[in-house]
Amino acid sequence: LHGGQMLARVVARHLSPGDGRGLAFYDFGDPHTVRGHIARLRAALDAVPLDAAARQRLVDEACDAYERHTRLFAEVQAAPV
Repeated sequence: LHGGQMLARVVARHLSPGDGRGLAFYDFGDPHTVRGHIARLRAALDAVPLDAAARQRLVDEACDAYERHTRLFAEVQAAPV
């Protein structure tokens, strides 16, 4: 949810066919409801019973995903339009 609008602009500029198709993933509806989505997501994640090792694997996976997305969007932005 965080950063989705920025990512949507990158996708629209470099990958969208120009009619907005392909951007629904980044549409969270009314911007005022995003805080509610974030709160519910955090509460659901907090409710998952994880031991310390599982929690660390989850954090490691999230960090890896962030790094992969960072590299992907850098490649997309560098590609000719």
